[in-house]
Amino acid sequence: MFDFLARQEILLGKEANQFLSQKTVFLAGVGGVGGYVLEVLARAGIGKIIICDADTVDISNLNRQIISLHSNIGQEKVSVAARRAREINPEIEIIEEAVFIEKTTAKTILEKYRPDFLADCIDTIAVKVELIAAAQKLEIPLISSMGAGNCIDVRGAKITKLNRTENCPLAREVRRHLRKLGANLDYAVVYTDEIRRKPAKRETAGKTANGTISYMPAIFGIMLGGHIVQEFLKEIGIE
Repeated sequence: MFDFLARQEILLGKEANQFLSQKTVFLAGVGGVGGYVLEVLARAGIGKIIICDADTVDISNLNRQIISLHSNIGQEKVSVAARRAREINPEIEIIEEAVFIEKTTAKTILEKYRPDFLADCIDTIAVKVELIAAAQKLEIPLISSMGAGNCIDVRGAKITKLNRTENCPLAREVRRHLRKLGANLDYAVVYTDEIRRKPAKRETAGKTANGTISYMPAIFGIMLGGHIVQEFLKEIGIE
């Protein structure tokens, strides 16, 4: 099982690989950020990942989402992501939840799986805050992705606590909503303090969207996945 982790074993030891193989992560959203989180976790040998996303691959995803290709446009993202993860590690247990998490179902779906960690990579604020609050009530460790849109400077990306973020409109809104729920703002997030750029244009296909470049969601996702692995390793004294 661990042959593909030979280089990681050199770094961390066999016991660490075995420990990570027993861990479960709930991945909410497998798009620009979430796809890279899955990549990190699968290649680090995490044993079980629940992928939750009801979206399908769209041509507009190709500039930033690692799971997206011309050959899988129109397919469910969870199915595409699961196939990729199994190609990396055939022993991994992937559970596909092709559903949108709703405000009323956030706590229920976390209770169903009781993961060791939650990776929050969703954009809808109302659902995002309910998921965060539910994880805190259930004492599930978590890390959230804040906004990478309208940014291009890699130097601004960092991991901090939500209550220490600056210049991030999404973080500001998440804080405001979490306060209303009485939730804790002192938890880990990936964000950038870059001042948001004015978009050169807005999408005209019936919707408005933030502009994104190939590497910013990737940086967020890799940092988020790395944080989760590091938090697991701390449990066995590796820091």
